[in-house]
Amino acid sequence: MAVAMAAMATIALNQVSVWFAPALFLISIGGLLTVVAVRMRTERILREGERLVNYPKLAATDTDTLLPWLKDNLRGHDG
Repeated sequence: MAVAMAAMATIALNQVSVWFAPALFLISIGGLLTVVAVRMRTERILREGERLVNYPKLAATDTDTLLPWLKDNLRGHDG
């Protein structure tokens, strides 16, 4: 029913000006692209959420080998 009403509205507006049908088409394509962009962004955010930090593994990392580098390259990190 909504499709039939949209088609009838397009035909009616097209009788007023021939530019309404192409404008409606471009607006609908823009809306479709917006929906796709939002969905891709949402899926990317969900994927990034899967890459959580493994804190037990990080806590088990040997930092004694990094201390000389930290002292040489970062100010205020004396160990």
